[in-house]
Amino acid sequence: MGSQVKKKLRIYGDEEDKISSLPDELIHHILSFTDAKEAVQTSVLSNRWKSLWITLPFLNFGEYRYSSPKNNTKFIRHVLSKRNRQSDLFELNFCVYNKGLRRCLIANVVEYAISHNVQSLDFGLLYKHQPFKLSTFNSNSLKKLTLRVRLEEFAMELGCWDLPCLTTLFLKYPDFDLTKGNQISDSWFTCLPSLRDLGLENWDLSISSFSFSIPDLTTLRLSNCILPKMVLDLPSLITLDLHNVNLPYDMSDMISTLISLQNLTISSPFTQDHALNEISSLLVWLPSPFYNMKYIKVPKTYKKSNMSGALRNYLLGGSPRSTIVTTLPQVFHDSIFIFSTIQCIFFVYSFNSWYHYEQMNSSAQPGHLSF
Repeated sequence: MGSQVKKKLRIYGDEEDKISSLPDELIHHILSFTDAKEAVQTSVLSNRWKSLWITLPFLNFGEYRYSSPKNNTKFIRHVLSKRNRQSDLFELNFCVYNKGLRRCLIANVVEYAISHNVQSLDFGLLYKHQPFKLSTFNSNSLKKLTLRVRLEEFAMELGCWDLPCLTTLFLKYPDFDLTKGNQISDSWFTCLPSLRDLGLENWDLSISSFSFSIPDLTTLRLSNCILPKMVLDLPSLITLDLHNVNLPYDMSDMISTLISLQNLTISSPFTQDHALNEISSLLVWLPSPFYNMKYIKVPKTYKKSNMSGALRNYLLGGSPRSTIVTTLPQVFHDSIFIFSTIQCIFFVYSFNSWYHYEQMNSSAQPGHLSF
């Protein structure tokens, strides 16, 4: 029986080598688009694949809605314990829906990532949970941090974190907890010396002492937020994205300070058109400060005719090449499509390889891997 299995493997081996002969870096990149469970399952393909996933610099732990907390806990611990301790972890995505995971396990996941020099961390718990301290995420290597969790309320005034290399930060206040005080402190950002890209979702900035004073910030994205009452002090801001934001009646002070703005996106309910047009009478006497403006993005349902001439001249008058668009140019669309195609072909092949391998070994070695 063993010789028959080896014969079948030799016949199938030529096809297998087309993927197995690829360098580790390329295979790692392809596996970065998959969940950790799928990445671990590739270990059955061949001897070489047994050691590939343990050096994977990308780990994705999905929502795991339909598996038990016990199995999820066992799998996560298995991955962290078996992974090569000498291999750095470049990116970790941990967004879990299953509420049965213990707090200590979740803390271990974050600690593991930070101790392995993680550069990109996307961390979210899609259920009610105890708030986290800001210091939980202190790291000297993190460059991009996305949090979809509750943070300790007492940290609103005094809280800070140690993230000297962080350039990109996105904070989402959990949807399930919007009835509580979703306030934020500007001290969270002023202590981040390298911050350039900031995204906020589900925050009420008007009822806190928040003031946008981040001189080096180049990108600001606000979604489902209430704007602060204070004037924005963002002299280096290039991109401003306002999605479903409650716009104030008087936006002249806010807009006039954004002297470096190039891209402006406003995606708000139709009923807020008045917020833009109310300032037309104030802007008619003012020159446009947006000398670097390239695009103003509005919703597809928005009618350009609704925008007053004074507002149009104020937004576009400083840069003759600027224009109003409903879709921003997508420079990398073709490359994304190519990688998606490679990924699809690869996993069709991987599944076939795994299936044939299991079929040939089922009689010799009963049982199978499951995660």
